[in-house]
Amino acid sequence: MAEFFHMGGYAPFIWPSFALWALVMTGLALWGLADRRRQMAKVQELEEKLGGRRRASGARASGASAASSGEAGGR
Repeated sequence: MAEFFHMGGYAPFIWPSFALWALVMTGLALWGLADRRRQMAKVQELEEKLGGRRRASGARASGASAASSGEAGGR
């Protein structure tokens, strides 16, 4: 088992690189989660400013106009 941790004499290079990789991956995951929270808060704020979920009804209306103009199924 000691040979594994010694890594054939390259342990001083390998183990710090693993630690740095783990630190970077953890940081990226935490940054992504924090950014998601910020973006969801912005979405909620915008929806409140618009008076609810108006984009769902707007998407239906634009989809209906595209279907009536023949753009939806003409491929």
